[in-house]
Amino acid sequence: MKQAVRGFADTPLVLIILATVVATAFFAGGDGSMRRIVVAAGVNAIAVVGLYVYIGLTGVFSFGQLAFMAIGAYTTAVLTVPVISKSVLFDGMPEWLVDLNLPTFIAIVVGALLAALVALALSVPMARMGDLTISLGTLAILVAVYVVVGNWSAVTNGSKGITAIPTDTTLPVVLIVLAVVIAGVWFFQESALGLKIRATREDSVAARAIGISIGFHRGVAFVVSAFVVGIAGGLYAHLQGSLSPDAFYIGPTFILIAMLVVGGISTLSGAIIGTLVISALRYGLQLIEPGVELGGFTTPTLPGISEVGLAVALLLILALRRTGLTGGREISAAGFVEWVRGIGRGRRRDKADGRASEETHEEVGA
Repeated sequence: MKQAVRGFADTPLVLIILATVVATAFFAGGDGSMRRIVVAAGVNAIAVVGLYVYIGLTGVFSFGQLAFMAIGAYTTAVLTVPVISKSVLFDGMPEWLVDLNLPTFIAIVVGALLAALVALALSVPMARMGDLTISLGTLAILVAVYVVVGNWSAVTNGSKGITAIPTDTTLPVVLIVLAVVIAGVWFFQESALGLKIRATREDSVAARAIGISIGFHRGVAFVVSAFVVGIAGGLYAHLQGSLSPDAFYIGPTFILIAMLVVGGISTLSGAIIGTLVISALRYGLQLIEPGVELGGFTTPTLPGISEVGLAVALLLILALRRTGLTGGREISAAGFVEWVRGIGRGRRRDKADGRASEETHEEVGA
């Protein structure tokens, strides 16, 4: 624990400051659409950190974490939509649920806890599966939740979706939650329990040999991941103001996984860096998708360029830097300072080489 406390100033604090500075700068200098994108990127960062808790710490790929984001989002929405709106929107909703209305913060926590409880129930059969079958199983979870959400009209309003959700997810709220999540996940991964979970990633055979229960510890990571992703779902619901099942299916799953993989799947820093990079890339691609006027010439519309661009970026990262942009290493304050010093030393060395070269030329000329 002492080591985790000392390391807190190196990685989580740097990530929190980085996310805050970047988000605040773009939010303050952008228009309404840019500000919304910045807040959405913060929500995505929380969700990607949730993915990291399971995928990054266990080394087992999961395609189903957005199912828990959907659970958190829909639970929060149902608990916060005004009573009058619920009586109009939902046909057949139980009376006690219609009359139930909670503050946003409490509703988000309830939604995250429900997502964690569902993950806890699912972790029992998953403990008996191998890595590949777990990945397929999580995809099945995603499909199952998508079908339930799209057809449970009494509670989720089915494919019509939910509207009239209070839109009170703001940038300060997102940054505070992100800071708490980053700090909490850091201490979790540096705890004895987190170290055992990471041991199952590095060598499951050796971990089992020293008495670490693979199924139990991966199950703990699965539940914690569902809780964090459930929080992101609640914030997402109160950012958008409306929900539909498609917001938690294959497309968004690919985007969040791309953020984690591009940044670096095995580091907390990678979750944040990947989110920043992919969010910026998506924004740029969305700008050129409808066509851009350049010096009197208008580029043709490029429908689908956002998805294609993300796929190309992911392939390039996998080909050129398999451990992601962070290189499989956490960002640290000391490392950043050393990097800056290295650049300074490199510049001084280049200047010295340049002066030596000039002196040599002068001697030859003489």
